[in-house]
Amino acid sequence: MLKQLLKFFINNNFDFVIGVAGDRSFILALLKSVIKGKIIFWNHQSVDAHFKGVGTRYYNEKLFIDPLIKKFDEIIVLTNYDKEKLEDYYHSVFFQKKIKIGH
Repeated sequence: MLKQLLKFFINNNFDFVIGVAGDRSFILALLKSVIKGKIIFWNHQSVDAHFKGVGTRYYNEKLFIDPLIKKFDEIIVLTNYDKEKLEDYYHSVFFQKKIKIGH
């Protein structure tokens, strides 16, 4: 599957690639060197649901996610609350201009 994705992105000249959901977005971050356009992470769930609590999808995976999250050109979240939470959680990683609120 990785070879197919690499070939797909090498053969296409996308201006933007939007990763919907964490896993797909993080795969895009891993492929940043071959994707010519901007990579956007659309976090379509609350930050708390994905990152914060014990038993959530990315709980305790900060060391894995930190280098990947730096590779996104923009991040779209649902609310101002999610924007603030994501900025707090990845304080050393994010620049405020990267995180947008989707409507």
